[in-house]
Amino acid sequence: PVVYLYRAMGSIIEEPGTERSRSITDLFRHEQFYHGIIMKTDAEALLKKEGDFVLRKTEHYSGVIVLCLSVRTDGEKDTNKSYFVDPSHKETSISKLITYYINTNTPLTLSTNAKLKKSMDRPPWVIDHDSIYIIRKIAPNIGTFSTVYTAKYGNKKGNEIVVAKALKSEANRDTRCKFMKEARMMRYCDHPNVLKILGVALHYFPIIIVMEWCEGGTMSLYLKKNGK
Repeated sequence: PVVYLYRAMGSIIEEPGTERSRSITDLFRHEQFYHGIIMKTDAEALLKKEGDFVLRKTEHYSGVIVLCLSVRTDGEKDTNKSYFVDPSHKETSISKLITYYINTNTPLTLSTNAKLKKSMDRPPWVIDHDSIYIIRKIAPNIGTFSTVYTAKYGNKKGNEIVVAKALKSEANRDTRCKFMKEARMMRYCDHPNVLKILGVALHYFPIIIVMEWCEGGTMSLYLKKNGK
């Protein structure tokens, strides 16, 4: 089973439209164990052995975004803004709290005896927002809750021209789940005639799917211009 610990402390709670500069996760977004707004299903797929864990953001209730520590084998609020799973031991940061549980081999909860043994690094398809430079909007009406742009994506190939599909911040949980399922389906599509997904930016809103750029445009546009 996978143990889920929500709300490691009160100040991490944020609204879905929170601006990047105000996000508490900026304090530890460089940590490889932090996977951003990765879906529960995708997180579980990474946790293979007992003690494997990831830290992610999720919508816990009524549109409020909280942190969730997912462990393979409960958080509480603290008005002093310290972080803890068990009130008997507190740390000044999430990173220090996780390091403590790894180094001491202390169970997170006595009822489950779940322990942190190995953090799961972010998979290659989880990318940084900072690596995406939006150029212009190309398809504003592609969907009610998403907008498509041409963009530059900084990767090992340099600055590559790509398509960036951004989910609007006002999208609800169901819409975000559908958006992430679309990204998952694209990750498993590997065909020379299908555009490849290059990654998904998940650290904060908006969630962005980055895809290969197609010079010819959409199939429907090509057929309108050139016939059958």
